[in-house]
Amino acid sequence: MHVTLELPDEYFPPMEADAAARRLKLYTALVLYQAGQLSMGAACDLAEVDRYAFLKACKEHNISAIRYDADDVRGDLQRLREAEE
Repeated sequence: MHVTLELPDEYFPPMEADAAARRLKLYTALVLYQAGQLSMGAACDLAEVDRYAFLKACKEHNISAIRYDADDVRGDLQRLREAEE
């Protein structure tokens, strides 16, 4: 998909169009990852960055990179109990 946007200059520091496009891709990937709509791998692909750069961006924007909810904890506890038996 190709999208053309007109962005007011006051919202972006002076930069080349390519740099602005990279930044918007990264921000989009971060938001979609945070919302649970993209896996980390898919977010990295969208942003065209490696996992380390994406993790750094997550840290800079206070986005948790760990996806481990209560159901995961309960499942792990159950598997541990079963392994002890």
